[in-house]
Amino acid sequence: MKLRRKAAVLKLDPWKATDEEIDRVAAVLRGGGVIVYPTDTVYGIGCNPYRDDAVERIYSLKGREERKPFLLLVSDADMVGHLARPLPPLFRKLTDRFWPGPLTLVLPASPIAPLRIANILGTVAVRHADFPFVNRLIERCRFPLVSTSANLAGQPPLTDGLRAAAEWPHGVDLVVDGGVSFRDTPSTVVDLCGGEPRVLREGAIPRATVQEACL
Repeated sequence: MKLRRKAAVLKLDPWKATDEEIDRVAAVLRGGGVIVYPTDTVYGIGCNPYRDDAVERIYSLKGREERKPFLLLVSDADMVGHLARPLPPLFRKLTDRFWPGPLTLVLPASPIAPLRIANILGTVAVRHADFPFVNRLIERCRFPLVSTSANLAGQPPLTDGLRAAAEWPHGVDLVVDGGVSFRDTPSTVVDLCGGEPRVLREGAIPRATVQEACL
């Protein structure tokens, strides 16, 4: 019987992570690894979106349906131009108001978007988190970061690093323990691919607030 390697755990302050800590996490991602990590909402599980093998691992670990694509975290709005094309008129209006923050936007995928992420839908979901650790990590890696809540499909989200480490002793390569999340609600998801914006999931930003911003 083959024993699964125990996941490493890195405890850090996500607001004051050192360069060495960021480098350690980035090295795991560049090598095709899978990590559990804190965000400005709940804990996520992620990888390099251009490594199909790593993306497949997350689908398998989460027990997630293949038709449900993952979102991508970016370090700034300019990074989206490489992932989505054309950018809808409401993109700048919403990002100017809500980014960085808990708003995910579903956009038409560009020809160079990661194929496994764009999936058969031909769309890409993107978000700029209001979280220094995540943004510094993406800048260091020079690619966006796959993000999906670190809970198993159908289970409540994880909001504590200790619990995340307990929930993922195996299967992932590294658990980043950044303490307790200051939000316990995932991001609000808005689809901008059609004629009118559609709120697909009401999360940390109320539906009415998003709708008002679109006027």
